Order: sequence, then structure tokens, then C-alpha cells
Amino acid sequence: MLAEQSNCKPRGWIHYPSSQVAGLSLANSPHSRNDRSDSPFNRYAFQAAKRVKVFRRHRNLEMLVSLVPIDVLQRIFGYVTDSNHGSMGNFFLGQICRKWRSAALNHPALWSDIVATDYCTNLHLLELLLTQSKGAELDVQLIQAPSNIPTPHSPPPDKDVVVFRPNAMHVILASCLRRIRSLRLAVSQKTLNEELLAYLKLPAPRLQTLVITELPSSDLTPSRPILADMPLLQELTVQGLSPCFALSLATSAKKTLKHLAMRSPCVPELLDSTELLEVLRILPELSTLDLGSNIVTPSQHRYPPVHIPSLWCLRLSGEVHDCTWLLDHLHLSPRITIDMALLGEQPATPLDFEALGSRLGAILHTPEQELAPLGNAACFWTQRNADNYTSAIYFMLTDSPVGVDEHLRASNTDHITSDSRVPEDTEVFFDRFRYKVPMQRGNRSIHIRMLDNSLSQSGPDPVRHLWSELRLYDVQSLTIGGIPKEEKSYGGLFTVRRLQPALMNFVCTMTSVRRLRMRGWDSFWIRQLLTAKQADYSDTDVVVPEPLFCDLHTVESVDPLPDSPPPPLAADSNDASMDCEVKSPPLGLPNLKQPDIRSKPSPQNSIAGILRYIVAVRKASRRMFYAPRMRCQPLPLL
Repeated sequence: MLAEQSNCKPRGWIHYPSSQVAGLSLANSPHSRNDRSDSPFNRYAFQAAKRVKVFRRHRNLEMLVSLVPIDVLQRIFGYVTDSNHGSMGNFFLGQICRKWRSAALNHPALWSDIVATDYCTNLHLLELLLTQSKGAELDVQLIQAPSNIPTPHSPPPDKDVVVFRPNAMHVILASCLRRIRSLRLAVSQKTLNEELLAYLKLPAPRLQTLVITELPSSDLTPSRPILADMPLLQELTVQGLSPCFALSLATSAKKTLKHLAMRSPCVPELLDSTELLEVLRILPELSTLDLGSNIVTPSQHRYPPVHIPSLWCLRLSGEVHDCTWLLDHLHLSPRITIDMALLGEQPATPLDFEALGSRLGAILHTPEQELAPLGNAACFWTQRNADNYTSAIYFMLTDSPVGVDEHLRASNTDHITSDSRVPEDTEVFFDRFRYKVPMQRGNRSIHIRMLDNSLSQSGPDPVRHLWSELRLYDVQSLTIGGIPKEEKSYGGLFTVRRLQPALMNFVCTMTSVRRLRMRGWDSFWIRQLLTAKQADYSDTDVVVPEPLFCDLHTVESVDPLPDSPPPPLAADSNDASMDCEVKSPPLGLPNLKQPDIRSKPSPQNSIAGILRYIVAVRKASRRMFYAPRMRCQPLPLL
């Protein structure tokens, strides 16, 4: 040990050989008085070890970290707790120095994060954590691995596995349930019924968050209500279990519940919508509601509407008419965020989309309140590269550009390649993308997700009626991620190559767009959008104004794709056969001259050349310049 302190050796010690110095490590062990008196070297080594110990203590006291107050050090320790292992990963703090050990052991909140999984088999360690946490509020996670779920065809798991041991459940839940602040259970339904329910009958006066996730199991039995006394519960999430079971839990915390989520895509039991309305009526503090696909329109359509003034986020999944029915029976604030995933398992008529659009317009555009318009729109295309998967399209309207930017960054990872032969559940697929970007309170927005097979690629487009009451003429910024394209070929030649009518119906009514941003587009498809013609959509109900985006000021291409070979052009303009380079004059000059356009030999069409071609076709008198930027190419049209 003394050999490690080579930089702080006492005087007179440096003249001894290294072998003798290394032998001084024995001075840390107790020495008898005879050893000290018999050998002068041992007496000197004993005194030298004492001096080194004093020197080390003074050195630690002079370091900057020793000047940090204990309470500040304890707060720093709270930020290093690993969420996957909980407080069990904090034992290393006691191995740094005496001050850190004392600060960690005297901080009960540092040992209050309990994580028990199938791989944690030390029951005594759990008891030690519960003892060390003293009276602090606990955050408990009980996680059961799917591979260890007991089934009739497999033997039960090891008896040492914590989550299956009744005594472990008793230690964690029954003895400490009054201290638990958040409880997350991820177990099979059989385990939940047989082992956990026996220990969840006591009151939970401090419980604020309850998350119950039922894992797939071959032995499904009806669930029963648990934890009837939860006076402080604010967040309730139930996944994979019966929605009636979730509502029974919600009613036990009706005065304090703020966040309610029911996700049961694999449960065949459907929720009685009338019962749902009655439960929502007694939840005055509810701020976020996630119902998933637990909505079914009852036979009797009219019920008294439910007023939830504090609700600012609503997530739904289901058919168009079911979502419309629920929105008709909810009195919502115009400052709300509505996220809908239209599953499309049942065909929707144009009247269904028109009714949904009218209801959304009535919620968000009220004459009583003057609010900022939904001036930011986005359309994201998710291409799924598998034969048994269908691509999806996502429309967004919001009053904040920040939300669009966050979704644009998240859309960069939305291209999924799957080799599974079993089609993924549609609701599960939408959920994987809708939770990438958290909703922000205070933003008014609409999010509509649907599959490609729900869109009509030829003939009347039923989704067009959705936008009739949403005032798309207020949109000034449009963002498109991915290329929602429609391509048909015969004999190796494209007979139809155009953008999807659903996208065109969405953007053609945006007459006030000044900023256009596209991710992952090449020059050909940019040209197809900006020079769209009515003749290309003669077999659809798309009405293309000419010119499209008449107030366009800026075009940005983010992460552009390599240029694809353009088809033969019908125009006789020479600008189509040459590339153009537009110089960028200094910004801020009031009087800009016509840009200097020079031709250069290049087999590809740059974005500047596309815009030059567009200007020639539209015979516009605007001046434009091209300012290159890494990975993002803004093209203001002045």
C-alpha cells in the first residue's frame, strides 16, 4: 500500500531499496511489541506507516472534492443511480473514501430505488436496501422476464428467483407498502393473481405512480381490483390487462388522478364506452388520457357530454367513427393536443372522415377564444420494408414549430426493416413511434396516423374530407419527411409515377405556405411537388392549384437523396437540359439584382437547377439565390 504512495514518501525513506520499501506494507497489519523492539527496521517502518497515514489524510483534506458540502455531495449521488439496477449499483460509492462512504450511508433516499428482476437472487441484499433506506419513500420495480413465465408445458423457474418467491414479495410489498411512492409491476397475469394480490391488500397512502404490465402468458384468468386505498395516486398505467380492471383502479383515486393510460392491444375484451364516460365524469383533475383502442361506439349514440377542463393531451387508437363518437361526447379545451391512430381495420366512408374533421375543427377553432392558428404542418412517411408490412403516413398540425422540428429529427429512424413472418399489431406499430417525442403542455396540435392501405391511390380519396374544417389555409410552414409516392410500372417502364393523392389533398389547400422543408427527397420528386399539374391526377379528386405554393419564400432540403434520372420533359426550355448555379448575394440587401445563372457541364440536376426550371415554367418574376449548407440547403425565393 505504501508503495502506491510514491509521490508522497516521507523524508529519509527514499534511500531504502525498493524491496525494503515494498515490505513496509506489512506495517498495516498489527505488530506485536516484541517485533517493534527486536528490529529497528520494523520500528522505523511502523512509525513511517503512521506518518504516511497522516500525510494521506492531510492530502485528502486539501483536495477540492473534500471541500464539497455533504448535502451537495448527496444530491450528486442521487443523479448517478442507474435506473436498470436501482440502488444496488450505489455500493461502489462506499469504496472511494471515508467521506463518500459516510455521505452515502447517511442518505436514505440513495437506497430507496428497489429493482427486483429474475436475475436478482439475493434476498438479503434487498433486505439490506430496505433497512438502509430507513423511512424514505420507495420506488419499486418488479420485473419478470418473459422466458421465465410459468406455463403448463414448462417447469417452474428456479425457486431462488426473486419475483416468484412469496417471502420476497412479502418483504418488498407487504412490509413496505406504506412507504412505496411508485410501483411498477411487469409480470404474467398468473403470477399477478396467485402471488402478488395476496400482498396488495394493504393501504398505500404514499403511492403516486402505479404501472402494471401483463406479459404474454398461456394461462389468462380474470383480473381483480387491487390497492383500493390510494389517496395520493396521480399516474395510472395498465398495459395488457382488462380495461375494466384499469377503470376500477381509476375510481379508487378519482380525486387525485391526473394521468390515465390503458393499453391493451392484445386483449379481446372491449370497453363499454358508457362506463368509460361515467368514470371520466368523476375525474376532475385528469390532464392526460391514453385510451388506445378501447373505444367501441354503443348502440345508443347520445349521452350527456363529459366536461374535462384540465385535459390537455388525448391519445386514441381505433376506427374513424369510434373516435368521432368519443370526441362528440367530450367537452374539450381548444388548447388540447389530440393524437389519433386510425387503424383502418374497417373501411371508412367520406362521411366518416368529414364528421371527424368537423368535430376536430369545432374543438380547435372556437369563436369565443382568439388563439394562435395552427400555422405549422408536417407529413411523415414511414416505409416498412417487408412484404407483410404496410407503410404508414402521419399528418401533423400544430401552433409551435418546435414540435415539428422534434418529430423531424425522430423521423430519421422511422424506416423499419423486419424479417418476421408474423405481421406486427397495428396499434403496437403506431405506439413505437408516437412515444418517441413527448407531448408538450401548452401546444395546440393534431396528430393523425394511418396505414397506406387506408388511403385511396386512385379514385376519390376519403381522407380529403378530413381537412375541410381544419383551416389549412393558415399554414405557413410545411415539413415533409420521406416521399409518399405512388409508382406503377409495366414492362420495366413507369406508367404512373407521382406523389400520393393523400399528400396532395393535404398540401394543395395550403395557400399561405412560405417555408417548405423536405427530408430525404431527390431532385425528381422535388420537381414533381413544386411543378405539380392537374393532368397527373386526372383519375383522382385532387385539385391542384397552379401555381402551387404561390407565396413560397424558402425551400430547404434536409439529408437529400442522390438524384434519380429524370423522365423526358415535355417543355422545350433549354434550362431543363443544363444545371444551374445561383450565386448567393449578401443577406440583408434591400435591392437584389437578378441572380447570375451560369451553366456548367453536369449530368445531374441540382436543387438550384430545379428551382430555376420552376421559375421558368411558372414565368415568375421573383428573384432567388442559392445558399449551400452542410446537410441542409435553404433556397429562399425573394
